[in-house]
Amino acid sequence: MNIKLKYLAKKLDGKLFGNGEILIKGFRSINEPKKNYISFYNEFIPEEKLIGKRNKDISLLTNIPIEGFHCIVVDERSLNEKTEELLKYFEIKEKFNKGIHPTAIIGKKIRLGKDVSIGAHTTVGDFVKVGDNTIIYPNVVVYPKVKIGNNCKIHSGVVLRGGVELGDNVEIDANASIGTTGFERGFTKDKLDILPLNAGVKIKKNVFIGANSIICKGTTLETIVGNGSKIDGMVYIAHGVKIGKFCRIAGQSGISGKSFIDNEVSIGGQVGIDDNIYIGKKAFIASRSGVIKKVGKNEIVAGFPSLERNKWKKIQVIIRKLPEIWEKIKKVESKL
Repeated sequence: MNIKLKYLAKKLDGKLFGNGEILIKGFRSINEPKKNYISFYNEFIPEEKLIGKRNKDISLLTNIPIEGFHCIVVDERSLNEKTEELLKYFEIKEKFNKGIHPTAIIGKKIRLGKDVSIGAHTTVGDFVKVGDNTIIYPNVVVYPKVKIGNNCKIHSGVVLRGGVELGDNVEIDANASIGTTGFERGFTKDKLDILPLNAGVKIKKNVFIGANSIICKGTTLETIVGNGSKIDGMVYIAHGVKIGKFCRIAGQSGISGKSFIDNEVSIGGQVGIDDNIYIGKKAFIASRSGVIKKVGKNEIVAGFPSLERNKWKKIQVIIRKLPEIWEKIKKVESKL
């Protein structure tokens, strides 16, 4: 939504400095400012960020007037709040028509809430329940007996298998598969050892699941993702895993079966966690770590096998010096 800088200043209860007639089209980082876009700046951001950017009709939301820029100045205490307001104002919104597309296949005895949207070529199985204001985009497959809460967004290519339950305000990005078969279904010598999958997957409220992620269901233990957790793209979560509230899991990580991730845990990208592992509350696991034993509360670990991060860093320093150390050893040996 385009708006003149002077009207934006009024909307944000800020004081205008510079040309109020400039048309603002969106929001950009101060690292990549652009004409007709507004950027956030405060006095704690190094002045170097502004070098070479003056006199280019760049606009700033700031707590202090900056010479050479068109500024909306707000109180320092409300700067973060106003920045968030700006981000929401210029958010790229994905509009979608309400109702059921004529090409969608809808099963028997389903329960649809108010203002539900179901896109083209989507299949919804029997006995499915969908809450109010939920959007199911085109080319989604929802198996029978799935429950979907209110205000959810299910993007194209997602598969929701039987036994999956989604809480309110859940968003699942494109091509994720929820409730798929886990590794419990192994091989015998002659055939697949197919065990019945009696446990489902519960995704609690306000959860985001990234594109191409996989969350498995198991034979007897439910797989659970707690309230407010965010799972990045291409993450694999095996059968019976329990993930607590407000956890963050970065892309390409994998969690083996029956592991327990406590609340507010942060897991970096490309992390591997062994089966039946406990990760304590507010623990941090650095990217590319391999976790094969318990991680305690508030513990920070790195490496493979994962160690306390500072200890791991010291080891890495020593490893890098090994060629130099080896040359010194050879010189000493030659003199003996």
